[in-house]
Amino acid sequence: MDVTLSDGSRTLARGHASVRPATLSLDHATVDEPAALGHGRWTEVTYTVVNHSHSGYPQAQVQAEFGACEAGPDNPLEGVGCSGSRRHAVTTRLRTQWYDDGRWQDVSAPDDGSLLAETFTLPLGELPADSRRKVRLRFAGTGDLDGEDRLLTFTSRVNGQAVGASERSLGTGWPLTFALR
Repeated sequence: MDVTLSDGSRTLARGHASVRPATLSLDHATVDEPAALGHGRWTEVTYTVVNHSHSGYPQAQVQAEFGACEAGPDNPLEGVGCSGSRRHAVTTRLRTQWYDDGRWQDVSAPDDGSLLAETFTLPLGELPADSRRKVRLRFAGTGDLDGEDRLLTFTSRVNGQAVGASERSLGTGWPLTFALR
């Protein structure tokens, strides 16, 4: 960024500085179990949340959203995951936890009818400038997950508003797809 300070036709000062925009990302998704989700069996996913900016985020959060579809072994779309009209919400058919303060804590989706009603929110709290933090979550299917569904797609994102920023920053992780047994 180049800055020039002038008073009409006379230049008083010039300056140059590089500025990194406030930005968050979810990096390095690690799945600690096989890519098949069974009833009552935990599947753990670990992300690294990265704050790439020189500003801190006082209230960052990770959001997790699940969807399922009926794709089966004979369906050529199986490798694509659940998206579009084929995808339906399954949040209430999962048990979800996140690792915080040395123990697993249950997470529940809001029951308020909003657009985020099918989204789990994990509060990260403060995320200092130029920092990284591991986020671990795990999920298991309940008996209600049995049925015609054959695939589960998990999408996650991190968001927050940096100190002094006018808008929120959003980073989205790659969708993960699991076969349902």
